[in-house]
This record gives sequence, structure tokens and C-alpha cells, in this order.
Amino acid sequence: MKKTLLFLIAAVMFITACSCSVKNTEPKKSDYSEISSEAETKEQTTMPLVIATELFDRNLKVLETFYSPKLDYEEEPVEGTLCPVKDERFKTFADLEEYINGTYVKDTAESLLVERGLYKEVNGVFCIDISRLEGKGYYVDWSDYDLEIVNGDEDTCEFSVTGYLEEPSNDPQREPYTKTAKTRYVDGKWLLEAVVY
Repeated sequence: MKKTLLFLIAAVMFITACSCSVKNTEPKKSDYSEISSEAETKEQTTMPLVIATELFDRNLKVLETFYSPKLDYEEEPVEGTLCPVKDERFKTFADLEEYINGTYVKDTAESLLVERGLYKEVNGVFCIDISRLEGKGYYVDWSDYDLEIVNGDEDTCEFSVTGYLEEPSNDPQREPYTKTAKTRYVDGKWLLEAVVY
């Protein structure tokens, strides 16, 4: 009888100890919905800085392709003034087209690819039209730029980017050079509205 009583007391103590050590770690429904809505609000407020930086880096690659120094090409033309491109940055016109469409809104992408007409595909060969090459110099150094989100919402964003300008002269002056870029959220991705240069 004593053994049974001792066994019952021990069992009750064991069950009580176990129930005390179990905690409810799940947040209350009201707490969870507040956390969730706060997270969604933060994500949807505007474009993250990392995406703005990636977009501007893509823009810089476009500057090197269309403005200065251009893609490397072979001197012997395929047709008229169209010379074959031989550059590791873009191996085909389709590569360039995909990159441009993934960086800029539709109007700007079409302006670069069609209206500017610097690069074309001729019989499956990626070519540059050397008659459209411009001799303008570009003196902005973006190698160590600063980028800052200015304002935005879930559909649009504006950021400023600062590099350095040093125009050739007898007494060259290196001065801060700031541009503002506008972006739009289109079909699930952020795109620049215009080339930033």
C-alpha cells in the first residue's frame, strides 16, 4: 500500500514538473499578424539599397558598351559599316538585348537597342555599326561611387549617386558629380527609367 502511494505521489510530481517546463513559444494570433504586417510594410516600402546598387552597376556596364569605351570589334566589316563584335562582355546580340531589357524600362531599352542602332545582328553575327561611333569623351569616375535612396514607394523609387568629374585641362579639378536616377517596379522587378551618365 505504501509503495503504491509513493508511486502515485512520484507520478504526480513528475507530471507537474513536465507541465511546468513546457512553454507556449507560438506567438498569439494578434502578435503574429502585427509582426507579419510590419515585415510586409518594410519590404514593400521602396526598393532595397542592394537592388539600387545592382541596377546602377548594370547601368555602368551599359555606359561602357554604348558610350565609352564601346565593345571591341574586328576591323574587317561583315557588311557596309558593320564590323563583328569580339568582346567577352557580350558574346551575342541576344545577350546584349537581354541585359538591356533587364536594366531599363521598355522605352529606354528600345531607344538604346533600336533608335541608337549601334549594335545589330547580321546573318547571325553580332556587329557594331562603326558609322555610329561617337568621339565624345566621358570624364566621370564612378569607381568609388556613393549611392543613397532619396524617396520611393512600392512602385517607384528615386536614388542619388555621386562619383567624380575631372575634365581635361591645364589645371584639372576633381569635383563631386551627382546624378539622380528614377526607377519603376515592372512585372516583378525594378528597372531604371533612363540611362544614368
